[in-house]
Amino acid sequence: MKSEVENQGPSLIKNSSFQKIMNTKNYVMILCVASLFFSCKKETDQFVKPDDEPDKYLVTSPTILDYQVIGNEIELNWEHSTEASPMSYQVIINDQEYNDPSKYFTVKLGYDSTYSGQLKAIYPDGEHAIVSFDFTTPKSQILFIVDYGILRAIDLYTKNVIWEHLDLLNSPSHGSPIVYENKIIIGKNKLTALDIFTGEVVWENNMESIINFKTPFLWATMGNTMYIPGYYTYFDEVYSLDMDDGTLNWNRHMGGGRLNIGEFMYLGFDAYDWAGRFLWRAKFDPAKCYPGGANQITSPPLLHKNNLYFGDVKAVIYSVNALTGVKNWSISLDCVGHDVSRGGPAIYENNIIFPIKKKLYSINSTTSEINWINYSSSDLIYSVPFVYESIILITSSSESYVKGEILAIDAINGGMLWRVNIPSRIKSSPILFQDKVFVGSQSEFYELDAATGEITWFYSAGSPSHISPVIVVGDSEVIIYSGDTRTIEFP
Repeated sequence: MKSEVENQGPSLIKNSSFQKIMNTKNYVMILCVASLFFSCKKETDQFVKPDDEPDKYLVTSPTILDYQVIGNEIELNWEHSTEASPMSYQVIINDQEYNDPSKYFTVKLGYDSTYSGQLKAIYPDGEHAIVSFDFTTPKSQILFIVDYGILRAIDLYTKNVIWEHLDLLNSPSHGSPIVYENKIIIGKNKLTALDIFTGEVVWENNMESIINFKTPFLWATMGNTMYIPGYYTYFDEVYSLDMDDGTLNWNRHMGGGRLNIGEFMYLGFDAYDWAGRFLWRAKFDPAKCYPGGANQITSPPLLHKNNLYFGDVKAVIYSVNALTGVKNWSISLDCVGHDVSRGGPAIYENNIIFPIKKKLYSINSTTSEINWINYSSSDLIYSVPFVYESIILITSSSESYVKGEILAIDAINGGMLWRVNIPSRIKSSPILFQDKVFVGSQSEFYELDAATGEITWFYSAGSPSHISPVIVVGDSEVIIYSGDTRTIEFP
């Protein structure tokens, strides 16, 4: 933390009560058990060399002591007891030969595949013995992070960079990528779709400066179509594109605001049909604290049980019927300044979790009653909360941008579970996968233990990572975006 103490590293505050509410069950877990079957196949019977034939040897099979399948790599640990010399060996995997392997042989293979292997001992006289084995590699787990103009794909098993695309953006992107059928789509002035496994460009669409991602929920998708608010003035244009090839379906002048989809398209206070035709506009309340001026929605709306939940820049939270636009309720919170609801809401059971400046509110979605207010954050909350079971994950940054925080909050009572201080600002939203929290900061990208907040891995990208990460498992069977759990698509 760089404030009063120079060059102080990340620090951790733990709360032991966390263990009482933490369900250690994996958030999304793909279990692929590799099984190893031994069968000694000798192409000759055991042969004991006679005294008059010294060039013959007792043929014995090598022994595989153990093996590990780590991501798309298999590591064999083996030994062979023999008096023959010199010996040579081969590992054969799906007909691919690897000559003279070491006793700790490692080879990189494909993900989500079944392989047949052989360890072959070759004697000086040409005799040989073979041990056969079968194994399966797990589904891939790829973490996508974006820093200033660079998209990186990182293997979560090995933590190695698989590929990176350096000329992806004409300028920094402001929103998380979209994943569709093994393509990852991102951009600001130019939309680019890349193969998630290789990083090869699938298609590009030069939209110049009309498209501008602002938050992970600014775009929306339905089937093979993506909807993106662009702008000449303030988000007054929406673009419909085909995600298969990037072609433009249509664009409409549709007013301003943050986008979400459900029965209709919701843009700010307005609802539109799928052809972009205006349907209705919700009414907003007179500002309690800041009368006058245009009212704007700065947070992405949350769609839950046919109701929309959003906040405006004047600290008013709304619940609106998503089919009719009729207001269910509104609640005016503290007069805490402009842009109070930048982070956006999330859902926990029947409660709306809403960040307001440095506070986190839990509001009953039916009655608008405030359940609790958390004051733990010492800085501004920019992130959309990520909710898993009864854990809320948020990030915050100081107004001077010299430090940031990652916090875990009890969704039931609003108590703080743990806090990690980071010596750089954090403006992206965290995600959680297999009991690990992933989030980027001004200078590093972090992996933390979800139960304790302990930093288990970090990656120094060398430039800011203010865009929320995305994790893709297998052939896009599981996709985890930032925000609440409604963004998670299970197979």
